[in-house]
Amino acid sequence: FELETTSKKIVEAKYGTTTEYYLNTTEAFEKLASKGVTSATIKLLENDTLSNYTVNATTQNIVFDLNGCTLNITGTAKLSNKGTLKIVNTASEEALITSVGTQSEMILNEGTLTVDGNLTIVSEATDGVQRKPLGNSANATFNLVNGSLVNETTAYVIFNQGNINVTGGSITSPNGNGLNIAAGTVNISGNAIISANLTTLDVSSGTTVTIESGEVISETNQAIYNEGTVIIKGGTITTVSGYQVINNKASGIVTLGTEG
Repeated sequence: FELETTSKKIVEAKYGTTTEYYLNTTEAFEKLASKGVTSATIKLLENDTLSNYTVNATTQNIVFDLNGCTLNITGTAKLSNKGTLKIVNTASEEALITSVGTQSEMILNEGTLTVDGNLTIVSEATDGVQRKPLGNSANATFNLVNGSLVNETTAYVIFNQGNINVTGGSITSPNGNGLNIAAGTVNISGNAIISANLTTLDVSSGTTVTIESGEVISETNQAIYNEGTVIIKGGTITTVSGYQVINNKASGIVTLGTEG
């Protein structure tokens, strides 16, 4: 007599006319890459955990559907994108990507990453690690269309060296700073809301931030610290009494209106 045990497969992958099922998110991304699949949709069927392993989204075009589930990123794990990755949620319930671990960022984007759906990516503060929800590398592009990025630690929500387009959704830092714009560009438009307890936008020399609409809010400090170029075409920038809306340093350039 032999007792056969089976593990439940909780991730669905579709490409072309093929549908496959995998044990976890890690296996799904790895198998599709090893097969040379260039375009696929990966859907969570139940909550999953990434632990001490980096998932490399290297396939050219992946839609990652959280499907109302929660993806927990723990230990040294992270989700690393080097291709074209779109994170969505087709379910009516809110989806989550959460993290309690030792990694410096939950998601490292080195390709093109889009977040568009009823979902929240949150770095929790329960373990004392100052991790960021997103690191956006040089030449990478991050698009926030809908959804929320939240950092409950005192670290920045995003460390940017590439290009960021925020056309909707929200970026929130209730205990720390918002965006560290070390290089590249940031464009804010639509109904986007970016808020922080401290400095909301930290703009380094050689970088450009364009605000066409939306809201930039600091709860207790300067809204924008600027050593680069800030172009304001619209929107609302708010801070508290006693602090500057824009702390413009010697190298900083601020342009108001449609020109520039």
